[in-house]
Amino acid sequence: MLASLAAMTIGMIPSLISAYENPAHEDLLAWVIIATASTSAILGTAEWNLVSLMQPATFLVCQVGMIGILYLRRSTP
Repeated sequence: MLASLAAMTIGMIPSLISAYENPAHEDLLAWVIIATASTSAILGTAEWNLVSLMQPATFLVCQVGMIGILYLRRSTP
């Protein structure tokens, strides 16, 4: 599971760079919806332990990073 999450996180780096360079290519609303789904997955977890929370928490961190980049880059002229 750690290898899968590491691969997903590393694979997110080009998307973050692309969003930083050209934020118009990403849809902010879509990322907010996906982050909301990850938040729901975390809140709906039956057992609060590292194993059950690791995947949705990792996804949420990546999504919040993307939202932050898109919000900050679109707000600046």
